[in-house]
Amino acid sequence: MKPADFKKIFLYLFVVTFVFSCSKKDESSEAASSNTFQKTNVLKLNSAETDQAIIQSQQSNINYKVKTINTPSQTKTGYKVNFLVKSPNNRNLYFTTLHENGQLDVNLAKNDGLYKVKIHARCSADDCFKYLLLISILKDNLVVYQNTVISYVNDCRFHSAISTDKIGKIFSNLNDAENFFNVAPLNDRLTSENCPLM
Repeated sequence: MKPADFKKIFLYLFVVTFVFSCSKKDESSEAASSNTFQKTNVLKLNSAETDQAIIQSQQSNINYKVKTINTPSQTKTGYKVNFLVKSPNNRNLYFTTLHENGQLDVNLAKNDGLYKVKIHARCSADDCFKYLLLISILKDNLVVYQNTVISYVNDCRFHSAISTDKIGKIFSNLNDAENFFNVAPLNDRLTSENCPLM
C-alpha cells in the first residue's frame, strides 16, 4: 500500500469517528434535557357526570379519550407536549402542541371522518408546570363531545372530565374550563419510578 492510501484511510476513519461521536452527544444531551414522563393513569373530575357522559358517548360512537399525555419537554424557545387520543374506532390520533416564544395558548384542528377534532391547549407561564387541554369533537360545527384534561408536571396521573352535548358542561374556551375545575397539584411524582401502576 502507498502512504497516500494510509492517509486516506486514516482521514476517513477520523471523520467517521468524529461524526459518530458528535451525533451521540447531541442525542444524549437532548434526552437529558427532555426528561419526559408519559402518564397513562387518570383521575376523574366530576366522576358521576363523566361516567354518564362516557356511556352516552360510547352509545353515540363519539368517545374520543386522551389515553396518554407526556410531561412537557423543553425546546430551544419553549415547551412541547405530546399526547395520544383514542378515537371511537380505536385509531390513535397523535398530537403535539408547541408553546414557544412566549405563546402559552395553542389551537389545533384535525378532521376525523364525520367529526372535527379541535384542540385548545395552554402551558402555564411557570415552565409549563400546569398543562390544560380542551378537546372538542364537532359534528356539523356543533360540539357534541368534550374531554377536559389537566396535567401537572409533578403528578403521576392526569385529571380528566368528559362531557357531551347532553351530559355535563361544554366549555367555550380554556379560561372557562380552568375556572370551573380548580384542581391543585398532588405532587406525588418525584421520579417516574415512584408512580404506581393503577
